[in-house]
Formats: sequence, C-alpha cells, structure tokens
Amino acid sequence: LRLPRGGLSTLIGSLLQALWPLGAEDLGALDGGLLDYLASLIGQAARGQTKEERGRVSLARILYEIEAGLGDPALSAAAVARRLGISRSHLYAVLAQAGTSFAAELRRRRLDAAARLLEGAPARSGLVGDVAMRCGYSDAASFTRAFRRRFGHPPSLLSGRKT
Repeated sequence: LRLPRGGLSTLIGSLLQALWPLGAEDLGALDGGLLDYLASLIGQAARGQTKEERGRVSLARILYEIEAGLGDPALSAAAVARRLGISRSHLYAVLAQAGTSFAAELRRRRLDAAARLLEGAPARSGLVGDVAMRCGYSDAASFTRAFRRRFGHPPSLLSGRKT
C-alpha cells in the first residue's frame, strides 16, 4: 500500500509508530475502537470514500475521542466536535445514525471502564470514589446511582473481586 505524504498519511504513520513497539499482549489490551479507527483511516487513504464510508470514519473518530476523554468531567459533545473539526450537529447525526447519543455513549463507556477498574482492584477504603473520579464523575454518589442503574448492583460489589 502506497500512500501520499502529508495529512492523513502522516496521521496513520504516527499511529503506527506509536503501536509498533507494543507487544502482542499490549495490542490485545487496546480498546477495539483505536484499532477500528486506524483501520478506517487506512481504508480512507487507500481508496476514495463514499458518504457512508465518511460516516463510519466519523463514528470511529468520535468514539475514539470519547474513549480518550473519559476521565475529563467536562467532556462534552461540543469539545469532541471541536477537536475533530466537525459541527456538533454532524456529531449528533453520526451518533444517531449508529443508534446512540453522545450522552449515552459517554455514560456507557465511563461505566464500562469503571467496572474494569473495580473488578481486579484490591478492596480498600475510598476505592469507589477514586474510580468515580478517574472515570469522569464529579462525585461518588452520582457515580454509584449510574452504576446501579446500568449493572443492577452498586460498584462496591466489584471491588476486590478477582476475575
């Protein structure tokens, strides 16, 4: 595959350079969103893109930006759209076409990340609050309510559990 220099090719090259030193175990631990994003970029660069393909690339980029900003309590659709150089209405339209919304995707990804952090962590005082802050929640109470709604039990049930 031969790509022209600059722009998209530079972005693909920098992503590949960042991934190259990682071992198989590290690559396996990467969120599929990053790899999907990279695959979309390579596909976009290798051929002309249809409107549908641009939408898929945009969805992958949006999901990657959400994942990258999970710990930021102020993460917003406007901030993600700004970083991606797209309008908020385009961001909302891409997510709606995929059957989701910005708020729902952000909440789902934050809670999934929190569950992963809690599952293998040794039980200790303040763990739930620490995980809540790391996952972008400003207080443990709202995090606990959201976690219970999503998983049917409080986050404290996962802390100290070994998988």
